[in-house]
Amino acid sequence: MTPQKDHLPFLDQLRGLAIIFVVAYHALFQAFRRDQLEWHGWFRDFDAPASFLAVYPVTWGWSGVAIFFAISGFCIHLSYSNSRNVNTTDFLIRRWFRIYPPYLVALIFFAFLFPHSRVDLHTKYGIAEFFSHLFLLHNLDPRSVHGINVAWWSIAVEFQLYLLYPLLLAGVRRFGWRTMTLFTAVVEIGMRITDGLCALTNHTPFPAYWIDSPFYFWFSWSAGAVVAEAYIKKTPYPFDSKHLPLWIVLAIAADLFKPLSYFSFTFVALGTATALVGFLQRDGAPLRLSRAASANLCLAGLCSYSLYLIHQPIEEAVPGLAVKLWPALSHQPTVLFLVVLSSWLVIFPVAWLMYRRIEMSATALGKAVVHFRRTLSSGRVQASIS
Repeated sequence: MTPQKDHLPFLDQLRGLAIIFVVAYHALFQAFRRDQLEWHGWFRDFDAPASFLAVYPVTWGWSGVAIFFAISGFCIHLSYSNSRNVNTTDFLIRRWFRIYPPYLVALIFFAFLFPHSRVDLHTKYGIAEFFSHLFLLHNLDPRSVHGINVAWWSIAVEFQLYLLYPLLLAGVRRFGWRTMTLFTAVVEIGMRITDGLCALTNHTPFPAYWIDSPFYFWFSWSAGAVVAEAYIKKTPYPFDSKHLPLWIVLAIAADLFKPLSYFSFTFVALGTATALVGFLQRDGAPLRLSRAASANLCLAGLCSYSLYLIHQPIEEAVPGLAVKLWPALSHQPTVLFLVVLSSWLVIFPVAWLMYRRIEMSATALGKAVVHFRRTLSSGRVQASIS
């Protein structure tokens, strides 16, 4: 099997688009105090202020998370397959260093230093909230899932999906990719159907340990891994790039029709996996953009993890400060939305610095730890032989 490139330029572009979607989506809520149209029965209610309808496309910014999940599945499997000489433990160690140190730095800053998100450790709730975040378990507790930094629920889910990855591989070795992909689909779709039926009949959503568990997103994440497997083995792709418009239509329709809305995330993830196929069939050629647009999008993609870690608390602090300086903004949500978006001018340089100084250093440290483990293990083998 010939190793494939694990850095493809279009991935940075897609990550860049995804983080821009997410940042804009969270800015929308800060300005309008809502990020979706309300439901009127089983359909979206378009009887909303004209100012909100003018920025309605931004309500789709949540799709950036689904894009991230599918790309993550693709990249994790591609990276692991290109590192066959690295065992699963070493691979997970490298992933831990890639994800956790930047997260820990952000957690300490926002939990203890940033006024808007500071945790009160004098209460049992504050202590529980901090430690649930420290161990990346906050997505399973309704009291902490949206604490400190709302966006971090997906960081915990991603980390838990990494822990499920060896289980997925074990299943693949025993049953094959087709069976395991079907299994993850049954798990995720079954959970979403159950959640939807409960909400539609009892108007009571399932708790966080259900709707924010990694199993709720397992198929959406695995779809990217299946594409990576086909790319690696040079076998037919599981998705036809010609069907991308279909997934887009399904995602839009699902978001507008309440009984199907629980599958909109899955449809976006499948659309992303289909888009990945399209890029790979074009030999990984990136989006055709101007040189400046492509460069800036790739820069955003490179530091998208740091951007994701820090953007929301900063955005949450902007409206209060802006309204204090300009009280009229409290009655001009569209202008306030643009003001919150302008916080990108602060968020991006900080995220870029965080990427260069923390993410890259942590990644290098992870590689060094794995190298040390392998050297130590090799030394022990040599000693036992002699």
